[in-house]
Amino acid sequence: MKWMLDTNTCIAVIKGKPASVLKRLRGKSIGQVGISSITLGELAFGAAKSVRRDEAHGALSEFLLALEIASFDSDAAVSYGRVRAWLEARGTPIGPLG
Repeated sequence: MKWMLDTNTCIAVIKGKPASVLKRLRGKSIGQVGISSITLGELAFGAAKSVRRDEAHGALSEFLLALEIASFDSDAAVSYGRVRAWLEARGTPIGPLG
């Protein structure tokens, strides 16, 4: 996987915007773009809360067809901790996962 999308980018793509992001993603082959299992959970949560639940779940299912889903395992957790500390030391903190 070369590109890992965050939750906000996924939501924008599912909604069909912005055009510049859609254009870049259309040129990628299956396996080059993916999301983490955490992002999948956030997207599923949003779909479950949607007023148009069936439509949201359908759009999410269609979106996931071309993506690789990366598991968030212990190696990923350790990497997250290191990256978070590194960013914080440089004045660009990110929030906690939980």
